[in-house]
This record gives sequence, C-alpha cells and structure tokens, in this order.
Amino acid sequence: MARLNRLPCAVIETNREGRILALNTAMLKLVGGEEELWLTRDLDALFPTPSRIFLQTHVWPTVLRDGRASELRLQLLTEKMEQVPIFANCQRVETEGEESFYWVFFVSKERVRFETELLNAKKRAEASALDLAESLRRQREADAALRLSATVFESALDAMIVADRSNNVLLVNPAFTRLTGFACADIVGRTFQNLWSERHDKSFASSIDSALTVQHRWEGEIWIRTRAGSEILTQQAISFIEEEDADANRYVAILRDITERKQRTERLRHLALYDSLTSLPNRYLLLEHLKQLLDMAKRDSRRIALLFLDLNGFKAVNDRFGHDAGDRVLQEVAARLRKLVRPGDIVARLGGDEFVVVLDQPGQREDVNGVAQRVIEAIALPISGPDWTAQIGTSIGIALNDADSDARTLLKQADIAMYHTKVHSRNSSQNKNSNGRISGSTET
Repeated sequence: MARLNRLPCAVIETNREGRILALNTAMLKLVGGEEELWLTRDLDALFPTPSRIFLQTHVWPTVLRDGRASELRLQLLTEKMEQVPIFANCQRVETEGEESFYWVFFVSKERVRFETELLNAKKRAEASALDLAESLRRQREADAALRLSATVFESALDAMIVADRSNNVLLVNPAFTRLTGFACADIVGRTFQNLWSERHDKSFASSIDSALTVQHRWEGEIWIRTRAGSEILTQQAISFIEEEDADANRYVAILRDITERKQRTERLRHLALYDSLTSLPNRYLLLEHLKQLLDMAKRDSRRIALLFLDLNGFKAVNDRFGHDAGDRVLQEVAARLRKLVRPGDIVARLGGDEFVVVLDQPGQREDVNGVAQRVIEAIALPISGPDWTAQIGTSIGIALNDADSDARTLLKQADIAMYHTKVHSRNSSQNKNSNGRISGSTET
C-alpha cells in the first residue's frame, strides 16, 4: 500500500477473480468512500453496467491471455454514483508465485473539456449544428491522436520513459523493458536518476536540469543500470512538456543502447593512435602530445627533452629465434621504459625497433643524461622466452627544446643525434642541442 501511495495516479490491485486487494490514496480521492469499504468489493463495483459488460467480455479475456491491456476508455462510478470518463491500463504481475493485477486509471481531461464545451454550446442561443460538428471533429481528431500516440509509444523500437514534473516515472514502454529488464511495475514511482550509474555525479544531473529549464530539451550520453546489475551506455533525448496545469507537466525520455557502438569507436581509436603490439602511442599520437607540450613550454618556459632510441642487436634476435621472440623483446622493452618514466612523461613506439621517450620538465641536462643512462642499463638486461634468452642494447639521441622548437623538428634532431651515436659508439646516448650541433656523448 505504501508503495502504491507514492504513485501520483490512481491505482488498484486485484486478484484474478477481480477482488480488490489494495488501492492507493489517489484512487480513494477519485472515487470517494473509505478504504475498508472498497476492500470488501469487486472491481465491477467501480463501473456502471455498460463499462462492466465491456470489462467482462473484452478486457478480462485480453488481460488473462496477454497479461496486459492498455488504453481502455471506460466510465468510472464514484461512491456518489457519479460517472467519470477515464483511460485505464492493466498489467498482470507475478511475485513469488502470487498473481496480482494492477489497474492504473487516468481521468480523461479531454473528454471533460469536450462535454463542458457541448453543454456551453447548448446554452448559447447562437450555437449551430456546424459548431457541434466542428467540436465533434476536433474530439475525433483528439481521440485519434491519443490512440496514435499510445500505439507509437507501445510499438517504438527505442526505449521511452514518461515522468511527472518531479521526475517520478509514470510509464515505460515495452522497448524499455527489453533494454533494461525492468517491467513497468518495477520502475513506476522511481526517479530518472535512480536508474543512473554512479559514474554520474550531482553536477551532471544539475547540468541536465538547467538545460531542461532553459531549453526544454537535453541530448547526451548517460550510463544506466539494468535489472541484471550490468551497466549500459545510452544515448538519451529528454524533453520537458509544459502544460497550463503545472501538475500535468511531463518529462519524456527516449533511450537507445550505444554500448557496442562506443566500444567499436574506442577500438578503432586505439588502433589509429596506438601501436598494436606494445599498446604504446604511435607516431601520430606522439606528435600530437609533443605539440601540446611544446605549446605549453612556449607559454611558461618549461624544458622538454626527447630521447630517440634505436635497439642494437634486435635483428639478430629475429634471425636467430624468430619473429615471435622479436615481438616479445619489443613488448619487454616497452614495459621497462614505462617503469622508468614519470606519469607525465611519454613513451611511444615509432615502428620497427625505434622508441621515443619524452620527458616533461626533466631538470638539468645532467638529469636527462641520467635518465638516458638508466634506459641503457634497463634495456641491456637479459630478456627470456620459453626456450631462449637474448640480450640487446640501445643507442639514444637526445634533443632539448628551445623557444622556436616544433614537434617534427625536435624529433628529427633527436634522430640525427641517435644516428651519430650509432655510428660512433653503440649502447650510448648523445645530446643534440636546439641549434643542431652535437654537444657530446656518454659511452656505456
């Protein structure tokens, strides 16, 4: 009962025989009378004879066969024997082997407006048959539009939610149940945000509320939880429908599962920007990161050091132990380089046996040489496979930025310095300053 009282619309729970088991406060307000009195009656007591006959001959057979019936136009009989035009939906729910039927009633305000309009038309001496015909036509159009809306709602492929002005869910369509696993009875009375993943904080919800207040519409991506406990990413379009009566204001959300599409996009992005063997950034992503660092360096005079590595003896590993062993060596080199650098530094693979390390604000030139020396020592350690052990080395060229450095030039300077190192002494590092002169080398 407490759960039903949280619902803004009139709701009755019955058993298979139509005996009223529970009804909420909104229902009592609609029909009048005492709760104890209604709990001794059958559902038929709520309807005049025509609606009662329709209920027994058409509605109950449909509900018992299909488990639901929707958009039923009936007349409701109040305690004072007044007839109220309504729309009714029914849903069969089984819980722990117990079967219940939930009847949700909505007062047809459009019908009340129409009847009032007819009454006023009769009282007006100047009313004509044409006025009446026009009113009937508008009513038929309104009824047709209502039926069409209900059909679209029920048959839509996208999940849909209708909520009141307080974000309490009033109705969901079958596509929502297929998407999330939540039936209408499970979700009615809960708020939009109750479905959201904990990835979204209060500021995210506030930004959506602000957009709906100002623009009456918001579109974006929201992670939601399913009944099974998993999380899916949805593309949502939320609209705020404002009525003259503020209590009739509604939110309508359309949801579409884009989890797989997002995963495919991320996979393609990873393939485009990262080396498939080592998962390190490739040349394109390296240049992008390096450009950003150099742009920041021009603003705040920070130092950037680029180490260009070329492995020594790698071809011999491929020739002697095979390409699988060569791939294992490249992966191990990548792992060792990651451990040597700080979180803000960059390790990338250009291709083949060439790697790049970018140091952000590394300190003095001696500090850069120290990092290069540690890289040489780490790579020189043996690398083992299932039935082989290999030992390789590396030659390193170092380039430091200046006020006019750009990403490609800095990479080229380090490459030239590495080439000189390779020619003069393997397993060593050599610095190249920004004006292109070789400034010295350190042998291992």
